[in-house]
Amino acid sequence: LPIFFAGYLARRRLSMQSIQKRWLGIGIPRWRDAGPIIIAWGFSLMILISQRDLGTSLLFFGLFVGMLYLATGQRTWLALGFGLFSAGAFIAYQLFSHVKLRTTVWIDPFSYAHDEAYQLVQGLYGFASGGIFGRGLGQGFSWLVPYAKSDFILSAFGEELGYVGLVSLVLLYAL
Repeated sequence: LPIFFAGYLARRRLSMQSIQKRWLGIGIPRWRDAGPIIIAWGFSLMILISQRDLGTSLLFFGLFVGMLYLATGQRTWLALGFGLFSAGAFIAYQLFSHVKLRTTVWIDPFSYAHDEAYQLVQGLYGFASGGIFGRGLGQGFSWLVPYAKSDFILSAFGEELGYVGLVSLVLLYAL
């Protein structure tokens, strides 16, 4: 997808940079230029609804909007992307029970600790038991967190390496 986005934006960059109309100080793109962002938005909403995964949906759409901003330098695309995704997420929250449940569990995981939020709560306990400096490599209880090797790998690292170790790991990754 990044290669496709880059190829598309390299060909359409000049066209997508031209903002002719303004409303309340915000540039409004032409419909033919806004089409790709609306298609990417629809695709991300389909992922949100069918796969029940807000993170992947946001990743795909955020990647496209970010690359669009980098290609054109127009903050209008960022504002439009944020508005579209917020509206879509709100509508999905109202219409689909699994989106509402995920949001509710995210806001208050301890109320659902024995059911829907078990994995999340165990991950939080893993972070808490790691503290500032961690328990040490191999000294954590990552097997208590379901899917710690794939979905909640950060909580396993957080328990063993602690806050300092996680910050170091992120800085190493950034370098």
